[in-house]
Amino acid sequence: MLCKSLELTFVYLIAVDLTHDCNLTLLSSHGLPTPPPTFEPSLHFKALRAPEGGIVYQRAAGRTSGFASGLLVPVKEFRNVGFILAGYSAMERDFLERDMSYFVKFASHLETWCAQVDSADL
Repeated sequence: MLCKSLELTFVYLIAVDLTHDCNLTLLSSHGLPTPPPTFEPSLHFKALRAPEGGIVYQRAAGRTSGFASGLLVPVKEFRNVGFILAGYSAMERDFLERDMSYFVKFASHLETWCAQVDSADL
C-alpha cells in the first residue's frame, strides 16, 4: 500500500539498537532487492534524531548505484531501541509535504506493534 501510494520501490521497518553501536535489525520489508542493500547505521540514527521528524534522502551527485530518493521517519523509541520506517525510489524524485505527512501518519500506526518488540530478540 505504501509503495503504491507514494511510488516507492522499497519500504522497510528497521530497529536501531541504541546501546550497541547502532546495530540494525530489519524487521519487515516490501520490495527488498537481491542482493539486499547495505543499511547505513549513521543515516538511520540521523533520521531518529532529526528535529524535523525525519529526513529526505537524495543519492549523492555522481553516484549511479543504489536508490535515488527516499524518506526515513522515526516511529518511536522503546527500551533503547529506535524504530525507523523508510522508503526508497529507484528514480530520482522530489517528495511533497503531503508525501511526508502520509509517511509520518503510516509510521504512527506502527507504534503499538513496535512497543511489543522485545529488545532481547534484536
